[in-house]
Amino acid sequence: MHRALRLNVPKFDVLHLHSIFLWPTTAAAVSARMHRKPYVLTTHGMLVPDLIWRKNWMAKMAWISLFERRNIENAEAIHFTSQHEEKEFRALRLKHRRAVVIPNIVDPPHADDLIKSGGNWLPNSRFILFLGRVSQEKGLDRLIPAMAAVRDADLVIVGNDEEEYQRSLKGLAFREGVADRVHFLGPVHGPEKWSWLRAAAMLVLPSYSENFGMVVLEAMAVGCPVVGHAGGWATC
Repeated sequence: MHRALRLNVPKFDVLHLHSIFLWPTTAAAVSARMHRKPYVLTTHGMLVPDLIWRKNWMAKMAWISLFERRNIENAEAIHFTSQHEEKEFRALRLKHRRAVVIPNIVDPPHADDLIKSGGNWLPNSRFILFLGRVSQEKGLDRLIPAMAAVRDADLVIVGNDEEEYQRSLKGLAFREGVADRVHFLGPVHGPEKWSWLRAAAMLVLPSYSENFGMVVLEAMAVGCPVVGHAGGWATC
């Protein structure tokens, strides 16, 4: 990667860097500064105080001090997808040149994508859907216990588990007495994703924090009702 940056960055007019707390972002920012090329940094909701303090806060603050602070200060602009995300960033009081809010967009599904599938395998045809990363900040630790009060529906959790968090959630479901009604499917894409959204009784996004909440718009695009934690997502 360093070799590719060294060879190609001089050819670029501007770089668009993504995410925080990742070495490739810092490597690209260093290369951009070395070759005097401007760059824009998109944080993707990673610079939220609550999320920083919730997990590995000492390591994250050390990373910010060593690398991210300089990356942010030297960026031509910091890109946020919502005003909520920008507000959370400003609470960290990091120096920056310019903040720009540009929301995400959703491409509505084509008719061919709305194939009739998904949900047919469940023992109960009525189900609540969670669609997103299986991660601590997504609030699944409060959604699963809530299922004890919802007797006439299953919970389908669709998404990739990058943090090996699923095992802990399965244990939580067992302790709450809802393990037989909580189903983990892994990630889905394309027509299958739209099918699950269309078949669900509702989408629930109980995140502690979201920089945008893309799945909310996707659910609305196919007429799926949405329940979310107030302040947890900033789509609407």
